[in-house]
Amino acid sequence: MEKSTLTTLTRSFSPIETREVRKFLQSPFFNQRQDVILLFEHLISGGESTKTSAWDSVFGKDLRFEEQKLRLLMSYLHSLLEQYLAVKELLSNKPGSQLQLAIAYRKRKMTAAFERARKNLSKTIESPTFAQCKLSRTFVPSGLGSPPGCISPKPY
Repeated sequence: MEKSTLTTLTRSFSPIETREVRKFLQSPFFNQRQDVILLFEHLISGGESTKTSAWDSVFGKDLRFEEQKLRLLMSYLHSLLEQYLAVKELLSNKPGSQLQLAIAYRKRKMTAAFERARKNLSKTIESPTFAQCKLSRTFVPSGLGSPPGCISPKPY
């Protein structure tokens, strides 16, 4: 379990992200299972990260260890953490969020709301700051920085 993607992912979260993930996992919209929260808490506690210790933290020592049940729980938690990352990225991308909102309104055949969302998206894309940021990401070599108001892409 020490080298699992789930363990690596949980350890990659900053303290702020850990708080956000807790809130995300406690939201009934995304998760309705308490065992997922208990597994997450075990993984971030920094304690022993063996499958049996994780099982004991989630289900207690009285319940017989079931490898498949734990693997399914780990898989479900991993899926939720990936959803958290996707939602966080979507919310940090204003044009992307506005585009998704416009698409949602259009699918619901809400023409007036769609047009409002489309106009807001157009304003964002046509803003000087957005154009400057897009241009800098396309033509400025990495390491030279971004114009004021732009978020520099993080190096990998």
